[in-house]
Amino acid sequence: MPRVKIPNIPWRVSFYSFDLRERRHVHVFRERMECKVWIENGIEIAWNRDFPEVEINDILRMIELNLNLINETYEQLLA
Repeated sequence: MPRVKIPNIPWRVSFYSFDLRERRHVHVFRERMECKVWIENGIEIAWNRDFPEVEINDILRMIELNLNLINETYEQLLA
């Protein structure tokens, strides 16, 4: 599971290699919580497992701020 190395965040941001044929997205983890976030054609939650709403908003902001890094990491996986 390739990770996106984003400094100073409390979450783990990853891609599943078998998901690369889906619309571009990342999986975000912390403890036993996980969410899937679409990053292609806008940033939006695909699904959420146990993150509180306030934290989802923080996750969406973090993804927006780091979208270039996330997309660069994704492109490296495809190369």
